[in-house]
Amino acid sequence: MTVEQVAVGRPLPELHGLTKQFYAALGEGRLDFQRCTTCQRWQFPPREMCPRCTTETLAWEASPQTGVVFTYTVVHRPLHPAFAAVPYVVVGVQFDSGPRLMGRLIGVSVDEVEIGMPIRLATRIDSDGVPQIEFERTSR
Repeated sequence: MTVEQVAVGRPLPELHGLTKQFYAALGEGRLDFQRCTTCQRWQFPPREMCPRCTTETLAWEASPQTGVVFTYTVVHRPLHPAFAAVPYVVVGVQFDSGPRLMGRLIGVSVDEVEIGMPIRLATRIDSDGVPQIEFERTSR
């Protein structure tokens, strides 16, 4: 995973509680998801208990940073000035560990994106110090 500094005036996530832990790991170059210590299920978004077995014994574990595109959309009309450079692609990614996450696809033209495309996480740190979730194509 590459982590680089960029200047972006984008809306920021609220960094508190479990969300803060998730973004702190991203800022250190890791993709950490919660994993139930009882049934071993990975989960995202972070929660206080496992939805499968209802235990509250969850641990943060590093996940593989690779997966595949399971859905995508091409944005032609930005909803915020920070995202004015259109068109761009937002992808839903199924990670090899199981959880799903959405983010912007970089380095791939709108015509090249496809369901099943192998990707990897490519996090950038914005000017406010908050990681920006992006993905780039990779080979398997």
